[in-house]
Amino acid sequence: MENNKNDIEKELADILAYIKKVLNHEFESASEIGLTDSELVESIKSLASGYINSLVRIEDYARSLAESENKVSQIKRTYEAMLNNSSVGITLVRNRHFVLVNKKMAEMFGYNSPEEVIGKISRICYRSDRDFEEIGKSAYSTVKAGLEYKVEYIAKRKDGSEFWALLTGKSVSPDEVDNADSVWVFQDIDERKRQESQSSVIVSSLVDALFVVNKHKKISAYNFAFLSMFGFNENDIGDDLSRLFDPKINALVDKVFLNGDINKKNIYTDEIGLSGNRICRATASSMYLDIESSLSKDDYAADAFIGVVVTVRDITKEKEVDMMKTDFISTVSHELRTPLTSILGFANIISKKFKDTIYPALNTEDKKTKKTADQIESNLNIIISEGRRLTFLINDVLDIAKMEAGKIEWKDERFTAQYAIEHAVSATSYLFQAKGLGIITDIEDGLSEIHADKDRFIQVVINLLSNAVKFTDKGDITVRAKSDKDFVLISVSDNGIGISKENLNKVFEKFKQVGDTLTDKPEGTGLGLPICRQIVEHYGGKIWAESMEGKGSTFYFTAPRYLGKTGTARIKDFIEQLKNSAPPALIYSGVSKNILIVDDDGSIRRLLRQELEYAGYITDEAAEGLEALNKIKHKKYDLIILDVMMPGLNGFDVARILKNSPDTMDIPIIILSVVEDKETGFKIGVERYLIKGAEYPQLLNEVNGLLGSGNFK
Repeated sequence: MENNKNDIEKELADILAYIKKVLNHEFESASEIGLTDSELVESIKSLASGYINSLVRIEDYARSLAESENKVSQIKRTYEAMLNNSSVGITLVRNRHFVLVNKKMAEMFGYNSPEEVIGKISRICYRSDRDFEEIGKSAYSTVKAGLEYKVEYIAKRKDGSEFWALLTGKSVSPDEVDNADSVWVFQDIDERKRQESQSSVIVSSLVDALFVVNKHKKISAYNFAFLSMFGFNENDIGDDLSRLFDPKINALVDKVFLNGDINKKNIYTDEIGLSGNRICRATASSMYLDIESSLSKDDYAADAFIGVVVTVRDITKEKEVDMMKTDFISTVSHELRTPLTSILGFANIISKKFKDTIYPALNTEDKKTKKTADQIESNLNIIISEGRRLTFLINDVLDIAKMEAGKIEWKDERFTAQYAIEHAVSATSYLFQAKGLGIITDIEDGLSEIHADKDRFIQVVINLLSNAVKFTDKGDITVRAKSDKDFVLISVSDNGIGISKENLNKVFEKFKQVGDTLTDKPEGTGLGLPICRQIVEHYGGKIWAESMEGKGSTFYFTAPRYLGKTGTARIKDFIEQLKNSAPPALIYSGVSKNILIVDDDGSIRRLLRQELEYAGYITDEAAEGLEALNKIKHKKYDLIILDVMMPGLNGFDVARILKNSPDTMDIPIIILSVVEDKETGFKIGVERYLIKGAEYPQLLNEVNGLLGSGNFK
């Protein structure tokens, strides 16, 4: 191998020597180097080709090297631009000395240029040797383990001034234990700390309890009111939430964790009870870092979500005030009902007797007499009409007060949408007739039954129909009902004046009137639609409106569908329909019936006496409970009409005594009172329970039915 190498080298040397002679014109022939001329030519060509290829490769390498240097230069310029235009201070540290510093870092600490900082020990960024040693020890042990270090501390500038800084660092090569480079980022958080301090003062001074639950469902922050309200001490805070709080608070927190979508930011509220009969309102909502991210929305929500903030407010006093307000409204409304009942009742009697007795006896040929009689009849009709309107307003005020106080008795039962709509249409038919409007009903075939309080949902449809008539001057009003998943969707449409966009969301607020109250006379209290909303939402439904000014409105609401087995016909509904569609019971003929009227209000007794005697009954009166029992002891009565609120012995106690005595337990009792406690009345065993202010034909209907049927149970 070595010999071959030597031969080749000798040959190459001979060729090079010959080439040199050729170039110097010192050659005689190719034979001098032992080659023929042709062989020499080929050898020269081969050497020239290799030389050219080497030159090409060198040129390519040089070009590539130049391009790389340009790229490196460009990257370096970009890096330097990014570094010096960064909003945070960035440094490279070796052996606790600054090796590289960006412009922001120098400015942050009060230096004129990065060069002024480079080479200095990092002690210049701390206010004391102690801070420098303690933070350094913790920091370098963390970064050497390959972890990120982060701390908030009070930093010192060149001029000695101090500020809050966030220091974050990580090792460039954690495997190199000694002399390892590390990158450190400084952020000026002085303004944030100032705001946090102010917020902390505000939170600490809050009367409401406030606490934060972190992602691990542990309390991470709280104010003094929290400890005071719940009776905790600081040692209790680490306990499991389920042991600390009312289950309702835990349920709110769980809801936020389950539904903590950053796009929703839901707020959940519930009322809770605390010791000492206190009532509180707890509100829970999600907390997110206010950051920008290139992550997807789902990743961002998961990354930014940091926990739940809960506030708890003691609303015991508010509840007491609300209760006082409700009781006041209730008392005033009840006190208004009694005289209003007398006014309406006597006005009806006067109107009836005037028509049946006085008017026929007048000389209607005399124009003056006829004109006066017509005016009297018209005035009586106005009294009756306005009395009814006032009754409706009082009923609305009482309804909304009872709903807000949670005193409504909900009677859930099965009924059809057709039943509710037909009864509502029947109840409002006089309104349609008065304005000459048509009514169209469109009810889907085979529609499921509704499971709710029948009377309340009839009230909803009545309110919507009344509103539609109020704002419609011509055309038809349409009521529709169709299936909508687990609900029945009912709508009422009109072609009236419509509602503007700005008022559309206000119509369900209490005491709101559509239109200009200075030019348009408000009708009603503005409570009809809020009452509808209370009823619908009680059953998990919703109510809303769609409208266009000048073209009409459509109000929609959903009622809970009965999800059990539904038959094609129900005996109870059938009987109820017959009962409501049947004409009033005939006045019992033959032996006259004795009725005892028990009420402490003399006007009501006189009114009932006149109504009942006009209908052919024999009446007797008692002003209070003991007097009534004494009369019943000495005389047999066929029916008793009984008030509840009376001095001495109240109506419920009278009814209990009568229903527990074998001698009187079969006497039918109708309670007629301003007290709306039908549940107590029916538990005692009374046959009927009517509220004062009801139309007297309804009372006579019940009396006739009980005495005429012979079976009043």
